[in-house]
Amino acid sequence: MRFVSSGEYVTVFHDLCDPYEGWIELNYRQFFDADIQPEVAQHISLAFTNPYFGGRRWWMICPYAGQRVTKLYLPPGGNTFACREEWGLVYESQRRDQFRRTVAGLGRLERQLERQDKAGHLGAGERN
Repeated sequence: MRFVSSGEYVTVFHDLCDPYEGWIELNYRQFFDADIQPEVAQHISLAFTNPYFGGRRWWMICPYAGQRVTKLYLPPGGNTFACREEWGLVYESQRRDQFRRTVAGLGRLERQLERQDKAGHLGAGERN
């Protein structure tokens, strides 16, 4: 597999042959201001859980935090993939003050009410 994001190429090799221990290897090269950096190979361990509905759910293990994660990040200027917590990344909503969170919540409520109205929910006194 190969991914491209903002000038950075990532090639992914994976091994899921062992039913108990899998891994992926991320090979990537970064470009900073037209300066090509050496290629980096990062080994990421995988673990799995057995969901109640059956099957197997694979997780990546953050190489720094050691916790199961579904996503690893390589922010601009970063040199290795790691989980959101290790990079100190937060969701936009976590940066908002109380007023902005309240306004955003009211916007979500308004959109939900509009969807219900469009779905054909009739107001009081209206009949087909």
